[in-house]
Amino acid sequence: MHLEGGWRDWTKQKLTEIVQERVAEPLRREFDGSIELFTRELATQGILDRGHSYLTPAVEGEAILSMGRVVEYAEHGFDGIVNIMPFGCMPGTIVSLLLHQFRQDHGLPVLNVVVEGTKDPAEGIRFEAFIQQCYEHMLNNRRSH
Repeated sequence: MHLEGGWRDWTKQKLTEIVQERVAEPLRREFDGSIELFTRELATQGILDRGHSYLTPAVEGEAILSMGRVVEYAEHGFDGIVNIMPFGCMPGTIVSLLLHQFRQDHGLPVLNVVVEGTKDPAEGIRFEAFIQQCYEHMLNNRRSH
């Protein structure tokens, strides 16, 4: 077994996951059954594994985690993906570019939103079009099942 960061990094990651799970579980239980079709998020390694279909395992950080999440959301039957990123954010820009391929692979509507502190006059139209695409995706999925 090859460990990219060695046993120390692997142990640190596993301990972090255990602590996060213990903190998150009581909060999660409060909402069990409250949200229809709510699914539990994967552990970090599962997210990274899914992100590797779009980025090499050598890439670490926000971009691979974001791509892993969108793949996870597609697996859970979500009807659209919104990528919100600050202006000039390199990981957000990378994800924005990779989402073009993701959209082709999964057929999900994708909306990239850059937050830069100014008002985009076309923003409302883009959001409306995205919501319509998500609605059509949902209807098409219902018909095919």
